[in-house]
Amino acid sequence: MKSKINYLIVDDEALARDSIKILLKGDSDLNFVGECANGKEALDLLKNHTIDLIWLDIQMPDWNGFEVLERMNFEQLPYVVFVTAYDEFALKAFEYNAVDYLLKPFSNERFYKALRKAKEVISKTVDKELPIRELIRAYRNQTSYRKRFSVREKDRILLLEVRDIDWIKASDGYLEVGAQQKKYLIQESLKNLEGQLNPEEFVRIHRSTIVNLSSIRALEPYFNGEYHVILKNQERFKLSRNYKDKLATILDDR
Repeated sequence: MKSKINYLIVDDEALARDSIKILLKGDSDLNFVGECANGKEALDLLKNHTIDLIWLDIQMPDWNGFEVLERMNFEQLPYVVFVTAYDEFALKAFEYNAVDYLLKPFSNERFYKALRKAKEVISKTVDKELPIRELIRAYRNQTSYRKRFSVREKDRILLLEVRDIDWIKASDGYLEVGAQQKKYLIQESLKNLEGQLNPEEFVRIHRSTIVNLSSIRALEPYFNGEYHVILKNQERFKLSRNYKDKLATILDDR
């Protein structure tokens, strides 16, 4: 094994990053290079540092973990341990292709098992490029996105087609879903649900809001450089600055 393993933590949740740093603190085999809250920060850091291992989250404000990998230079790919809270299909892909995955919340024992595995893999002269390429290919080819949701409507259970959803918004521990001029409640976290939706059809525009791209009519200037997303049904939602550039790029490509 090389003298030190340079590692990077990429997660939009500060608490999650702090937890990993605490667990890795004092390990003489490791060298902490930095932490990033989103994919853009990670790629900027990777341009100027040699990283051997990334602890990589899946769902982040700008690019998800797969999109970060797609933008990396394949000639110098680091090994990856995914840290995720969703998606059974993805977990199977990670287990086959990545060094390891950690399903949040994870125990200390499970974390150190992943670390031992990473050290073992890094100590060997293994081709890193092929597993990551296979992982990205599996992600691109995956078709297991949700098609419908079960929602309660008075005294009956309604099957709501995903294509009919205009927007999804976090509200007091629930998700409020707008579809065909009606509102429904789902007991689910926004982050978990986002991973079940096709990113070519739905996009996050705020930390608490996801909209259907086909429902968007316009982006309207609001105040001090901020915008509102105007839907075809005249509903409007605040567009966070963190998501504005990504949304604009997606709309330009459509």
